Amino acid sequence: MKKIALINLSSIPILQITSVYPIGLTCLYSYLVKHGHCVDIIDFLDNEHSYYNLDFVEKNYDFIGLSIRNMELDTINGESFFNIYDEFIGEIKQKISENKLNTQLFVGGAGYSVFNNQINSENFNEIMFVGNGEELVLNLVEEKITEKGIYTNSSNEFFENLDIQYDKKLVKKYIEKGKSELGMKEIGIPTHRGKCIYNCSYCAYKNIESNSVIYRDIKLVKKNIIDLYEMNVRKIFFCDSLFNEDLKYAKEICRMIISLKLKDFSWSAYFSLKMDIEFLELLKQSGCNNIYISFDTFSERMIKNMQKQFSLSEAIKLIDEIHKIRVPLKAFILFGGPGECEDTIKETCTFLNKYLRKEEILISIGIRILPNSKISKEVSWDNILDLTFYEVKQNFIEIIFENLDKQKITFDNFWRLMLIQKDLLNCKMIGEDSGGKIFI
Repeated sequence: MKKIALINLSSIPILQITSVYPIGLTCLYSYLVKHGHCVDIIDFLDNEHSYYNLDFVEKNYDFIGLSIRNMELDTINGESFFNIYDEFIGEIKQKISENKLNTQLFVGGAGYSVFNNQINSENFNEIMFVGNGEELVLNLVEEKITEKGIYTNSSNEFFENLDIQYDKKLVKKYIEKGKSELGMKEIGIPTHRGKCIYNCSYCAYKNIESNSVIYRDIKLVKKNIIDLYEMNVRKIFFCDSLFNEDLKYAKEICRMIISLKLKDFSWSAYFSLKMDIEFLELLKQSGCNNIYISFDTFSERMIKNMQKQFSLSEAIKLIDEIHKIRVPLKAFILFGGPGECEDTIKETCTFLNKYLRKEEILISIGIRILPNSKISKEVSWDNILDLTFYEVKQNFIEIIFENLDKQKITFDNFWRLMLIQKDLLNCKMIGEDSGGKIFI
């Protein structure tokens, strides 16, 4: 039996990002415990002092794993967290050396997996894992991996029967944090893993997922819901890339939730447009309180440019059916993709004015260029680790305000657009020394 610490770097207090329960670390924790190892999750939301005094190092763990989910505050003119992570890892290594310990470090997580080829730092010259890390970490712990380097795993077969063990104390902390502005109000439950079936031009995550999609045993998903409900969790988020990739399986999840008859329980998820009337009825009956869909655009030209796989007629039909069933819809709109111009913005605004309600529209501007995404091939600048956005023109926000009905603009959308307008004015362009970067 090995002694292992798993550190949630996204909980570093100085980052000031939305607090999200570390479900990825919880899956890794559950997998290692299942195989007989002693594992602690170190989350600075629970013990902030440990970030400053590094007291966990002195517990002489055999392994310390560092999970990186958020690489940056991904708003235009935001900032990268890389230097914070780099410095923190360096401090851990120094303290291990000062205490003459044999603790082995390893690094992984979604953020690291996407940006690993961009990282060039001696502090990251350790054992590094890209993609889902459960089997890789077990191989490390069982001494099947001994050399420093980057290791990739494409298998998810174990995930079907993974019994995820939530930390009651930590769940409580995140629920309390969720009552503030800097916390998510839901706790995540994954139902499946594997490569997304879609090909959006800005997405890079499918490059780190396995080709096969593995669905968890519904009995285990049911157990997670019951366990969290008994921890006073009343809102969950199915943290899959798209909840309804397999519509039959998604319907079974809904029927299972209905059978539980949980009072004051609700849930939400990201969805594709692959829905029928039966599914929408099941969503309503099971307590789904938000259907999140990344439409991104309603311009036919931009649908093609962003490689979105739906037609305007399909979108209109689905939106009409959702309105009839009366399940809350949240439609993500993302201006600023390849080829965005005044005409395409007008087309999207015209659609929003006609088919969507004020409270359903969530507007953002600017596409973060991620390594190995399709649009990253258009970037002539190598250092994508710095915050890099696709071209955003100064007049985009003005065009939106001119064409979107004032009755359709919520305060949140108005405030978000004003902040983006300010950031655009303060941005540094590529070739200048510092600040947020916009690709032009």
